[in-house]
Amino acid sequence: MSGLFSVIHDEEAFTGLEAAVILIAFVVVAAVFSYALLGSGFYATEKARQVTSDAGTTPSSVMVAGSVILKTDAFSNPESLSFFCEVIGGEAAISGIHYSLHTTGMIYQVPDTDLQLRWPSGGSAEGLLSRGELLSVRLTITDAGLSTGDDFTLTIIPPRGVPVNIPCTVPGTLLGNKRYEVG
Repeated sequence: MSGLFSVIHDEEAFTGLEAAVILIAFVVVAAVFSYALLGSGFYATEKARQVTSDAGTTPSSVMVAGSVILKTDAFSNPESLSFFCEVIGGEAAISGIHYSLHTTGMIYQVPDTDLQLRWPSGGSAEGLLSRGELLSVRLTITDAGLSTGDDFTLTIIPPRGVPVNIPCTVPGTLLGNKRYEVG
């Protein structure tokens, strides 16, 4: 009888050990869960701080006012694109606006050396395009490789805000030293 009593006594101790392991597992799971909740809280707090600090600035977007005009050279090759830009929203630094042409076969980033800007209303001394102002833009595209019948997209990328895509098509027949509305 004494052997049976010692086996029961050992099982009670083993049950206590199992309970302790389960309790420790619950504590570890609770610690990991609380760490995840605190991390989420810190992330949400940081995002809320960013949103409130950026609330005073308005993102700007640049759009084309009117049509995009293609000019050909004396040999009937596409030479330049001309159009007027205006800003929607806040101001945009004109030095931060970038232009590119996209076709199915290539992306041509217009270099700053092939960019001519003119202020029809006399100009902005600060180099900013503000609401209500127009900026005349001329892009030299002789290196873009466009030819008759090509579809392309003119993309205007402001320093802050949403890029603008203007679908354009080179006419099927081009004459030398002429202008064509393409977009």
